[in-house]
Amino acid sequence: MVREVICLHVGQAGCQIGNELWELLCLEHDIRPDGLLKVPEESLIGKDDTWKSFFSETQNLEGRTRFTGRCVMVDTDPSTIEGIMHGNQGSFYKPENMLSYKQDCRGNFCEGRTQAVEFRIVDSTMDRLKRMAENCDNLQGFLVFHSLAGGTGSGVTCELLANMRDDFESGKKVINYGKRCGILRDERRDLSTMVRFGGQVLR
Repeated sequence: MVREVICLHVGQAGCQIGNELWELLCLEHDIRPDGLLKVPEESLIGKDDTWKSFFSETQNLEGRTRFTGRCVMVDTDPSTIEGIMHGNQGSFYKPENMLSYKQDCRGNFCEGRTQAVEFRIVDSTMDRLKRMAENCDNLQGFLVFHSLAGGTGSGVTCELLANMRDDFESGKKVINYGKRCGILRDERRDLSTMVRFGGQVLR
């Protein structure tokens, strides 16, 4: 039996890397950007079903099999999610699993943690994750993609991981709590970490 994985993409970096990840997974499994197969459905009969680890299967209006990524994308800045939804892969994702908010965290960890609770970002995300987990037959765990710096990637993710630990770790559905893929910015190229003081640039 295939063990399912749920991907959580948080913040600009997590969502953009997630979009690239899903593009590669679609190429690997012969799935078009709209979620339909590139090959006839009959050709899947008798083949392995490893695709079920990452993809959910649904039927479109014409009765054809359509695949969507088993993922949730969250960002406090709406431009990242809007860019993904209007991009090449936009129709691949379920719109209800693409969460964006109107108040950016401005690269501030504390702001991210505050907004996670104040704007109910954690509640909305956990609701989506629980629904996905209930639809899995043999859930293995979560892959969480986020940056280690910034407000949403670090602050919101901190609150989400604490809630995921409380809600999923004690249950028997998730044995392996999850793996995290963190992204660290290069301070030499990041202007937001530089401050001008008396004509000198301090880092």
